[in-house]
Amino acid sequence: MKKIILNLICALLMVSFIPTKAFAVGGFSVSTTGVTLHPGESTSFSVTASNAAGRVNISSSDPSIASVSTSAVFLDLNSESVTITAGSIGSTTISIVTSSNFATYDEENLGGQTRTISVNVVEVPKPTPAPQPTTTPAPAPVAAPSSQNNDSGIEQPSSNEQSDDPNEADETIESKTYTMKLKRETTHEGCPECEMVECPSQTPVFMIIAIIECLGIVGMIVFLVLRSGGKNEGQR
Repeated sequence: MKKIILNLICALLMVSFIPTKAFAVGGFSVSTTGVTLHPGESTSFSVTASNAAGRVNISSSDPSIASVSTSAVFLDLNSESVTITAGSIGSTTISIVTSSNFATYDEENLGGQTRTISVNVVEVPKPTPAPQPTTTPAPAPVAAPSSQNNDSGIEQPSSNEQSDDPNEADETIESKTYTMKLKRETTHEGCPECEMVECPSQTPVFMIIAIIECLGIVGMIVFLVLRSGGKNEGQR
């Protein structure tokens, strides 16, 4: 009996000295779950394996909206970076899926596990225009009115009415000459023989002659009055 108990104690001691191996929980993860980009922009995310190794497949549900830089990465207790490039405007999903050979170090198979990243590609916002300073327009210059009559009261044709035709120019000159002569005759009815622009009755020489004639007439009247008075005194 003592021998049996001793054998059991020795067996327990031997078992207690056998080393045991403990394994940590394994898996994989991604650094983001969603991004927003403008057309042509790019961004990156990382895929990390914890206490695991194997292949991870990466794909986009619509590569025209967003594409990935690689279709697969191989992990072994490390991280790999993947680039997303935006294309046209819209929304798509990036899928990260472990392959069938992806497993933890304690031989736990992790194949078929999936992580997703939502990608939204939006239009570039248009810049807001800066406010323009208000300016008051300068007033337009006022043209001075052109005189259509000369000092003699005769209407002169404007430069726009002049013609290059010689015959028409001669007719215009004759018409102006006739108008000037008619105006002189109408203005100086007492002097129809005037053929000059100014009537001789308006010249200083004629005015002097007229004054002398008036003085002679007055003197003649005075002489006749005095003579008549002298005759009357003689008869008395």
